[in-house]
Amino acid sequence: MTLYSSGQKFSCPKTRMDKAMKRHTFSLVLILLLALVWPAWSPVLAGSGGYLTPSMAVNEAGQLRMLTQRIVSIVCQVGLKMATPPVRDKLDQSVALFDSHLDKLVAFAPNDDARQALATVAAQWTRFRQAARQAITRDGARRLHGLSEDLLYASHKVVQI
Repeated sequence: MTLYSSGQKFSCPKTRMDKAMKRHTFSLVLILLLALVWPAWSPVLAGSGGYLTPSMAVNEAGQLRMLTQRIVSIVCQVGLKMATPPVRDKLDQSVALFDSHLDKLVAFAPNDDARQALATVAAQWTRFRQAARQAITRDGARRLHGLSEDLLYASHKVVQI
């Protein structure tokens, strides 16, 4: 702002260019803030089940394989009377974790191949989960082991996609 010798104030009128620069600067600041904040929030969103990156999806699919083997191991330990009562809690936790991972992966599935592979896993998982929840017997453990091989193979195909 400039004062003339007569004491009147003089100001330049705002031009379109000034308004455009302000909008452009605001947009850049907003983009920079989002770029800085997004990486910090993505694990939080992933933990809540709302967001998966491709690498997180591969990790979740890999964990399906591990959980399959853990469930068979727990059932065998209980069947051989080698396990303590809290092992039953681990079985329930493992089943719930498998369900959770499968749900996340189904929601994330990026293409038809992945959806088809996950549908196969879901079908295998239904039979496997029912067998794991039955009374534990030697024949039941053998059956569960056979089902685990099919589920393990189907889960591995998801990891490869």
